[in-house]
Amino acid sequence: MSRLTTSIAPLGLAILVASAGDGARAEEPGLDLSDRFAVSVYGAIGTDGGIEDVPGLDADFNSAYMVAVAPSLEFARWRDLAAFEVEGQVAQHFNKQDHTEFNALVVGRWLKFPWNETVRTSFAIGEGVSYATEIPEIERERSPNETDHILNYLMLELELAPPDEERWSFIARIHHRSGVFGLFDGVSRGSNFLGAGVKVRF
Repeated sequence: MSRLTTSIAPLGLAILVASAGDGARAEEPGLDLSDRFAVSVYGAIGTDGGIEDVPGLDADFNSAYMVAVAPSLEFARWRDLAAFEVEGQVAQHFNKQDHTEFNALVVGRWLKFPWNETVRTSFAIGEGVSYATEIPEIERERSPNETDHILNYLMLELELAPPDEERWSFIARIHHRSGVFGLFDGVSRGSNFLGAGVKVRF
């Protein structure tokens, strides 16, 4: 995993959250939360190498697979530019490794793209904590003496939808666990999955 990527992603998210304080939308009594609650469902395949390696180009796919369900709730918005969410995930791994993974994260989502009238687009970065019920086999192979159940979690997501579709969208995700260069119990490496699925807002 690239040290630069690990350092910039949480820092960028922190800056966005801090900026939201000036322009976050005011909550109104009885405000309907239905437009801010969503559930994502996606499948993913494991990749070799670090998060900086592009799957299929710099990194090869392996035989690890997973399916995840991820409910989320938007809690703040900065103008019409960015949204801020909390998300929980339950992921089931199978084939190369067989365990369940639980993740909790805070997400910063950029909403403003010049082509939104053609394809509604958002890009999100999520940062949080991941718990695996068993030590993932991919992580054991990469770092036999540096593994743990609890590690840092990083998510990158691209969301696409027709401009007039408000509920359903397509998502592509990078699903990443690592020890952040030893911050988590001395673990310096981790695992990566490339996934795709759908998001529905209720």
